[in-house]
Amino acid sequence: MMKAAPPAAEDPFALHLPQPTLQVGAAGPAVTRLQQALVDHGAALVADGRFGPQTRAAVVAFQLRQGLTPDGIVGPMTWGALGGRPATAAPPTPTTAAPPAPATAAPPAARTDTPTGAREAPEPGATTTIEPQPRPGASTVGANASLDARGLAALEKVKASGHKRSGGLLRGEGKGIDGFPPWFVELQDLLSVSIEWKAEEVEAQEVLHDYATWYAQQRHGGAMPASLEVFFRYLGSGQRNVADATAGGHRTAAAMGGVTGGSNWCQWATSKAAEIALAERGLKFKHGAHAWLNSAAKRKQGAGAAYAATAYAAELRPGDYVSYFYQGCQAGGHAVTVVEDLGASFLHVSGNTGGVGAVRLQESPRMTSPPPGFDQNKAMASSEHCRSLSFGDAVLVWSITRAGDIWSELAQLDAQHPAADPAAYQALLDRLELAPRA
Repeated sequence: MMKAAPPAAEDPFALHLPQPTLQVGAAGPAVTRLQQALVDHGAALVADGRFGPQTRAAVVAFQLRQGLTPDGIVGPMTWGALGGRPATAAPPTPTTAAPPAPATAAPPAARTDTPTGAREAPEPGATTTIEPQPRPGASTVGANASLDARGLAALEKVKASGHKRSGGLLRGEGKGIDGFPPWFVELQDLLSVSIEWKAEEVEAQEVLHDYATWYAQQRHGGAMPASLEVFFRYLGSGQRNVADATAGGHRTAAAMGGVTGGSNWCQWATSKAAEIALAERGLKFKHGAHAWLNSAAKRKQGAGAAYAATAYAAELRPGDYVSYFYQGCQAGGHAVTVVEDLGASFLHVSGNTGGVGAVRLQESPRMTSPPPGFDQNKAMASSEHCRSLSFGDAVLVWSITRAGDIWSELAQLDAQHPAADPAAYQALLDRLELAPRA
């Protein structure tokens, strides 16, 4: 964990003066005061005066503990909970905004309370880590009235816009997702089969991202694997709406490997999510995403990586890279990233899913043993073999790469600020097979 830097040489009573509203991209003495206040409340943070992803994660974790809306924006309520006195009418003040990211890797479109174009300014070496949590038999997550209201409003706007649906069936349409409200399921379904991508779809995707992120953060102490946050930005994006979204200058599934006519890009999407997450932190894979995952998985074999029979009922952790077989699947099955293990089922997100080539969040019941007649070698090589078997509504997990553990391992970068000890930081990058982006 990062050790807090000494407080800035300021008036010790400065926190009790009116404070501005702060969010990602902000910089200056007010951010330093915020960071030091968070440290005083138990956050592991360097008070460097820059509001980046690590500071936002600390803010969200604090807001969750205080029962506040976990939006990562430090306004009157959050300042008050920190012990400060908020300004009565100060607007958001990002004084040093980071340059905008490329359209394919940008966060969701601006919220009504976030200036257009604002994005998180990566702190050197920052990453997102998982807080270990007990595995529940079923998920428990509190209600969020603000997100529910936004979601219902976005759903009505999409319906009222004359939303154009592509032909063909959506596998799993209308199926509930544990811990997620009905509007989330319906909205994701509508976007997944949309051939249009206008303002209504952009707004709808934003609220899907925000709800999924809020859920994952609340379930895991305000933090989650960075690859999941990237996936959540693309919920509903797919091959059928790439053309219209591209024409409008919006984010598209092409950034995750999903292009018209593309096939089996579920594995590519998993690699791209990790690649984008690292790029936003100023890092890249030394030898490519697949080599990195495979190498890291070998280092983690003793921590529970599983294959074939050892994977059927093994515990799944957020961020794990999983492959499974299901009813009517292609040879090799489907690749997903785990959001949460619910025991008899699990939440996961992936690309090229639903039978419509979209990025979707779903819940799948798990089989603990294969169906009669199952032969894994045949299932790996033959779609016909998979289609001759009866999986019902459940899936058979056959491979687990502990990518969730890999993201936790990357948390060590937080303890090595590159400017503090360049040699030690470089040594850690070398061991993790990463490199700074040019």
